[in-house]
Amino acid sequence: QLSCLLISLAQCIFCQLKFGCKDAFSQHGDVTQVKVICHPVTGRSKGYGFVKLSSDSEAAVALEKMSADCRGR
Repeated sequence: QLSCLLISLAQCIFCQLKFGCKDAFSQHGDVTQVKVICHPVTGRSKGYGFVKLSSDSEAAVALEKMSADCRGR
């Protein structure tokens, strides 16, 4: 059974770019999905998004390590 946790990120400095967010979180686990929320007209990042890691334990480690840079929910 595959377990995963979707992390909601608010005011994340890495969410300015999808690849920046993925690179930052991949240091702490296997990132399977990244979604950066962008303005529909300008296409600019709104500064928040979602990251999915392959396991709950990797997500917990990532949240702990990245808590200073992202407000995970």
